[in-house]
Amino acid sequence: MPLSIGWGAVALFVRHLPRDSETMRAIDPSALWSDEARMLARLTDLVGDLFAQDYEHIPQPGATRRFSTAAAVDADDYAEILRRFGGGADG
Repeated sequence: MPLSIGWGAVALFVRHLPRDSETMRAIDPSALWSDEARMLARLTDLVGDLFAQDYEHIPQPGATRRFSTAAAVDADDYAEILRRFGGGADG
């Protein structure tokens, strides 16, 4: 008689696989990096943003790049927005 297991048992098995296992890397590309490596890359990106104008972020496995569609706001427009919504010194 063949062994039969349900999807719940399969999900439980996969949930407890080590992050660096081949199955986890196939399911979740971000599993290629440890939590420490991901945090170090993020910290490096933050420091790079602070001190380098043309810094390129470290590409992380499984991460998608997000780009803002917001238009740039100049200083006068920003001050007006703050004044209207109570964020300015005189608002």
